[in-house]
Amino acid sequence: MIPEIPITILLAEDNEDDLWLMQQALKKACLPRPAMVVRDGAEAINYLGGNGVYADRTQYPFPFVLLLDLKMPFKDGFDVLEWWRSEPRNQHLTIIVLTSSASRVDIERAYSLGATSYLCKPSELADLSEMVSRILEYWAIVQPSA
Repeated sequence: MIPEIPITILLAEDNEDDLWLMQQALKKACLPRPAMVVRDGAEAINYLGGNGVYADRTQYPFPFVLLLDLKMPFKDGFDVLEWWRSEPRNQHLTIIVLTSSASRVDIERAYSLGATSYLCKPSELADLSEMVSRILEYWAIVQPSA
């Protein structure tokens, strides 16, 4: 069971079908607030950096976890990982690459750039819901102060 803390999840996903599945899976996890959504890597960087419209951290709180797709327009998930790795910061972020790519090259690159976890998206809602619940439970235990 996911703790009753008001965690913010940032979901970086450009595919409408995958976005819908993820949102349904997150709803089934009974989160106290809906996930914040960005649709490309540039938008994810702006959100994480608190730039532009994302400067208001009351409306756009810094996330507890980033669920990051790799294949996105403008800047991809690797660009986001590279940016996060290069930024001086005082906030911890759990970055879970959640993608359809099972490429060993992608997996190794994501981890070398600082991804916390790398998971392949299941295509069935029930499997995705189970995966999301387990991810959130695990990281809520590992990072209880988030």
